[in-house]
Amino acid sequence: MAAHIPDDGYCLVVHGPHVGITKDGLIGKVERPGIALVDTCCGSAIAASNYLQGITNGGAAITPKIQQFSDFQQGAVQELILPFGKRLGRAENRMRELPYAL
Repeated sequence: MAAHIPDDGYCLVVHGPHVGITKDGLIGKVERPGIALVDTCCGSAIAASNYLQGITNGGAAITPKIQQFSDFQQGAVQELILPFGKRLGRAENRMRELPYAL
């Protein structure tokens, strides 16, 4: 990133959770201007959460997807979320807890 900052310039880094919230307060969904569909956000995080829930419930096995280059980013998200399985499993609202696990 430093290559994109002018000499004697500045860089502001902003970090925040990447899970959508609708205007009605529905967590895990997002409304986009000009699109009628209320869709999942972030799809990658929710897919990783569902993968983890399958492991926690015993319906799925841990897969070494991070080794596959074809979807490296999703595999990385799924691997990084693994330590938060119990926390998400105990959560009153899994979608509300999800940003804290990312």
